[in-house]
Amino acid sequence: MLKIAKILTPVDYSPCSRAALDHALFYAARFSAKIDVLHVWEVPPSVRADMLVVSDDGPQSMQNVLLHGANREMNEFLAKLPAEQRSLVAIRVEHGDTVPTILEVAARDRYDLVVMGTHGRTGLSHLLMGSVAEKVVRQAPCPVLTVRLSEEGAR
Repeated sequence: MLKIAKILTPVDYSPCSRAALDHALFYAARFSAKIDVLHVWEVPPSVRADMLVVSDDGPQSMQNVLLHGANREMNEFLAKLPAEQRSLVAIRVEHGDTVPTILEVAARDRYDLVVMGTHGRTGLSHLLMGSVAEKVVRQAPCPVLTVRLSEEGAR
């Protein structure tokens, strides 16, 4: 029988990510599995990571500001989960290129399943931006379940 004990759910805080998390919670409940919710953040190309930003807390590196923001967004994203579901979820916030980081985490920590949203881009936007989910499906070391919202659900 298929054993699912560890589920990785990469999120970008979109409605698709919320739907993927709902699916991961469903499987976690059925298999008594734990879920790691992963957000991968990158420093925008136009910003230097070592640049200093002055805030109420004093000068901080841009990297620290972005990390703090990513953690805050993750906590807001998970805040509405009921306590019993929240106990199934661990937070992971990683810095790096999205696809390689997801693949590295999935392989290194030996997840049994990746559950992630897909925005369902087609045509020129798919050609220009590619698909994180598609690349993960093609290269992941474990099964990947992709969740796509209908047009109404994505709004």
